[in-house]
Amino acid sequence: MKSKINCFMADLTHTKQGVQAKCFPLGVGLVAEYIKQELGNILNVEIFKYPSDLEEKCIQYKPEILALSSYAWNHELANNFAKAYKSYNPEAIIIFGGPNFHHVDDERKKFLLRYDVIDFFIFGEGEIAVVNLLHELILNNYDVNKVKNSHKYINNCSYISNNIIYSGNNIRIKKIKEMPSPYLSGTFDKFFKNDLIPLYETTRGCPFSCTFCSDGASIKNKIYRHTQEVINETLEYIANKKEYIDSLILADLNFGMYNEDISTCEKIAETKQKYGYPVFFSASAGKSKFENILKSVKILDGSWFVGASVQSTDIDVLKNIKRKNLPYDKMIELANSTKDKGSVSYTEIILALPDDSKIKHFKSLKTSIDAGLNSIKMFQLMLLTGTEMSGQESIDKYGMSVKFRVMPGAAGEYTFFEKKYCIAEFEQIVVSNNTLSYEDYIECRLMDLIVEIFINNATFYELFIVLDKYNISKFDTLKYIKDNDNLYTKKVKDIFNSFKKDTQQDLFDTYDEILSFIQMKDIIEKHITGELGNNEILDHKALSFIEYEEFIDLLYRAIVCMLKEHNGYNIDIDKVLIQLKDFIVTKNSSLHNYDLIEQRVYNYDFSNIRTKSFDDIVNSKNEGMEYEFYHTNEQKAIIKNIYSSYAGNTIAGLGRLIQKSNMNIMYRNFKIKDT
Repeated sequence: MKSKINCFMADLTHTKQGVQAKCFPLGVGLVAEYIKQELGNILNVEIFKYPSDLEEKCIQYKPEILALSSYAWNHELANNFAKAYKSYNPEAIIIFGGPNFHHVDDERKKFLLRYDVIDFFIFGEGEIAVVNLLHELILNNYDVNKVKNSHKYINNCSYISNNIIYSGNNIRIKKIKEMPSPYLSGTFDKFFKNDLIPLYETTRGCPFSCTFCSDGASIKNKIYRHTQEVINETLEYIANKKEYIDSLILADLNFGMYNEDISTCEKIAETKQKYGYPVFFSASAGKSKFENILKSVKILDGSWFVGASVQSTDIDVLKNIKRKNLPYDKMIELANSTKDKGSVSYTEIILALPDDSKIKHFKSLKTSIDAGLNSIKMFQLMLLTGTEMSGQESIDKYGMSVKFRVMPGAAGEYTFFEKKYCIAEFEQIVVSNNTLSYEDYIECRLMDLIVEIFINNATFYELFIVLDKYNISKFDTLKYIKDNDNLYTKKVKDIFNSFKKDTQQDLFDTYDEILSFIQMKDIIEKHITGELGNNEILDHKALSFIEYEEFIDLLYRAIVCMLKEHNGYNIDIDKVLIQLKDFIVTKNSSLHNYDLIEQRVYNYDFSNIRTKSFDDIVNSKNEGMEYEFYHTNEQKAIIKNIYSSYAGNTIAGLGRLIQKSNMNIMYRNFKIKDT
């Protein structure tokens, strides 16, 4: 026998439509590092991200143990790779782990019978659980049947033996500060050479109990934290090592809420000053202790994509999903805190939650938009495996109509060990319930697209300023656009009709139906080319961005109509709006053409416009000021990097780019020339 057993671990990502999951493989990295610490003298552990890299090494070394992560976005890929490897090496031990697993043993059994290549599934926190399982395998000379026939309950582990499911207790790791780091050990160094985004965690756990979230289980309510010393050392290490990427993501579930997070923000601000990194920082903001969140926002000085996620503003909906939100006045203060920095302040809203309706969804949108948040992330309700809401009891109680569809960006034809596989990830979405009809669902989706186009990324922010003068709701203006298609040009109408069509196509009632669909001739190819299966909101946002002038003209026409309804329209205001419209187009459109320098003459002072009222602009009227629009060298580098990273020359890639980036950083600078 060899001196060491090979254990290959992977957090696989789809790659046929670009890299779908662009983060470092944090979960498997943490588990791998603990295995090295505890069993490094017995096992040789390597981690992977890309299927082709893993296959190459599996052929070369034929590992005895293959351990793969299971998330909603990669489970089918992992399962098919495991099946292919098991055919290639029938003696291989297959271990899966991750949140994509049920909490109830009856459902776990069904899952493991369907995906029968899996020998053991690790649920909850994996480091200690995997090491305990490996100890059992070592004691039984890596004989899977012996381990299973012992019928031993292994904590955080499920398996089937003689058609009976055996699951140990779900145990949390309290001393995460004692867990080794895959960053500081150098294990993750190879991933810095790709365009993957560093993903890190400073805490584990969530004190909230949202029923739609895999982290809402009561066992995860207590928070455990790494030491500040290790956090600082890791952030410094990442900033020093990064090569191609400008972003950093923290996996913390309530960042900024705790006193210790202030120190973490200070360290991130320090690395940005020292290394110019991160330009973009992302983390889910906490839902209480607002003063700490506000401090964090100020320290990070425009880098943080900060959000006050609400999911819904309706009391009954929130009660049904066990949700707590920041108070409305705090949302407004959060939005105002980011305004002058050009940063992104966002919220998240989920359509079709229990007891949701068109009226309630529109109210949630209106509340968030009129609070001043400049990015509204609107999601369809996905039933994630292992969440309380995905249980049949919840589905029946709220009359949910559930459909399967292909997850955007997660499909491809792969060849593993000389055999071809058509693979796609599937998600279950709710398209109606007891209080939301399917027809209203489609109307809500169109409203979501209009919000995505006109609010998110502050793409047309300056044009909305006039509405504040007359206390006209931004949301009401957008609803006016939805309700008055006589305002649409042919291009606008075509984009909206295309969106409604895409929203309703390729929905399936069962897993088996969609699995059969994926295997049909040319279906995978159509997903790869973008003919099928893309994110319809992001695709049509990208199309609207390409037709930027068409949509700013649409907004202008709607604003004029709203001003007339409120007796606020006159020819002098119109003159300002027409020049302001041209100013916005010149500054914000055609970003990929970053060497372009343009001159314009305006009769108003648009400098520092985000801090001005509309009256300030009107009163700045002059004989004419010459503006020069340009990108700085730093902006050019950012744009070039981001367009390359997200394949921004494609519709799907441009949509992802717009969603994931702080566009304000990429809009052209301008200076007023002496005249």
